[in-house]
Amino acid sequence: MLGKGLESLLVEARDNFSDKDVFKEIDIKLVVPNPNQPRRIFDEESLKELSHSMKTHGQLQPIILTNNIDQFIIVAGERRYRAALMAKFETIKAVILDIPANKQREIAIIENIQREDLNPLELANCYHELTKEHNITHQELSVMLKKSRTNITNVMR
Repeated sequence: MLGKGLESLLVEARDNFSDKDVFKEIDIKLVVPNPNQPRRIFDEESLKELSHSMKTHGQLQPIILTNNIDQFIIVAGERRYRAALMAKFETIKAVILDIPANKQREIAIIENIQREDLNPLELANCYHELTKEHNITHQELSVMLKKSRTNITNVMR
């Protein structure tokens, strides 16, 4: 599974469901952030802008959730979730997938690494977690993420 990218991971999980089962409007009170979310800093101004956009245009892209007994854990889309809370949405559009706990962490890390706005410490931590969790080298991580090995090593340094 490692090295396939976020879309491949999600397609594999999604294949267990029919289309009518996947896309839902979820009570926002039942949604909780992923405790393994690599992003620790959420820019308040950026969230306000996203919240305003969501109020004006609606939620254009669903978040990805996994079911956890009586609540849903965010796998991808915590910024949209936080913006929806700011906008005082009662529900949030979501794709609900059956993703094992160990894959939730991997998807969250990969999804965040692909974003440009992670700060250097968050990015270094993501790289470190992936190398340790999967016992891979910087070179193997660079192939997986399509980034240079030098870039991976410098960020981690």
